[in-house]
Amino acid sequence: MGMALGAVSTCILAAIFDAEFSVGLEKFYTFLIPVIISLFVASLAVAGVLASIASQDAREEETRKRKLMAARAKLPFALSQASDIFLAGSRHAARLERTEETFVTTEIANRTVREMTLPTDVVQTFLEVIENHDRTDVANRLSGILREYQVHMSRWVNRINGDDANFIETEGDRRRRTVAWVYLMALNETLFEYARDSVRPEPVVEETLRGKIRFRLPEEFQPDQYKEETAYYVQHFHRRFSNSISPDALA
Repeated sequence: MGMALGAVSTCILAAIFDAEFSVGLEKFYTFLIPVIISLFVASLAVAGVLASIASQDAREEETRKRKLMAARAKLPFALSQASDIFLAGSRHAARLERTEETFVTTEIANRTVREMTLPTDVVQTFLEVIENHDRTDVANRLSGILREYQVHMSRWVNRINGDDANFIETEGDRRRRTVAWVYLMALNETLFEYARDSVRPEPVVEETLRGKIRFRLPEEFQPDQYKEETAYYVQHFHRRFSNSISPDALA
């Protein structure tokens, strides 16, 4: 539209102030007028398309916000459920670290799998927040939780079912499995403040993991027994989530 108006204005001014142009305009106006009209119509069409796109974008953004609002309303409960699951995983892994006896029956083995399986609605809530997120750091954190959980759960099922019978497991491997579930629990709980007050999630540091081991596992499991494993998972966190660390936490 601007091009068409500009062309019309230019022709009018030139015709007023330039006699030669005025004479030429009289000869070719039959060609110029349709061109200017075509430009004007095309400009209107483009403006209409752009307005339609903007309107569609606004509707999609409003839909995204509403979906996120609904997902965030469920997020605190979903995180709480996930925390219970990861705590169960931590305790089962700790027991398996010390003895095989509690896992010799199929019934007990299957019970651990049930207690360590995330409910479908929890996974769905996480996915809805990821898909409609308003913070990349939160989406990355939730995505990481689901990714880590699937890896640890797959290894657990293989271990319980004996599918990894050819794998020689060391004491260090057993300790790392325990801390892996403790780390997953800690990672999940960093999102509680975001779920309540939109606070940026804090990092997982060594004291975080030591506190979970000291207060969430049975008394015989103490943080000093897992120094190498906690250091490993702190480094693991920084490799995976270095962009989602609160600046205040680094101070």
